[in-house]
Amino acid sequence: VVASPGRDRVFMGHTDFPGLGGPTINVATEGEILGVLQISDDGKVYLSNADAGHYPNVDFPLDEIRKVAISHKSWFRSYGGGSVWSSSHWDSYIRGALAFLLAESPGVNEKIGPRGLRVYVTSGGGRALPATGGVSSSSALTGVLAVGLNALFGLGLSLEQLAEVDFGEY
Repeated sequence: VVASPGRDRVFMGHTDFPGLGGPTINVATEGEILGVLQISDDGKVYLSNADAGHYPNVDFPLDEIRKVAISHKSWFRSYGGGSVWSSSHWDSYIRGALAFLLAESPGVNEKIGPRGLRVYVTSGGGRALPATGGVSSSSALTGVLAVGLNALFGLGLSLEQLAEVDFGEY
């Protein structure tokens, strides 16, 4: 079980828009996303959201993400090219974060191996993140994924590496 706060970037520079703004100050919000993650043994990723009406359940093979990670390894740091997945779909943030981790963090692919993952997320009540309005729920979503994977698979990622998973949004 993981809780991850949203993120605001003061003075612009949001990760969704490369090159926008200058130096930024990253701050956590009071709002958060809660996630429950579990290892599966079938090589697939299953994503579920408490708000299935707006964020439908999705599943996909992890090997699909591995192919993107291999072909885009240098792309994540250069911020070049176009989108691999549409940012209008909530699962794209998870796909991008997974691809970033597999491409940029040595040993992650081997530690995850042929297994898969089940992820259930929710954001409600007094600490709910708004779906719009400049508060980065996508950052909270990728934070839940990164911290959960780090714990489940013993990835040994540093705090800096966990924070960099946001680069998967590119």
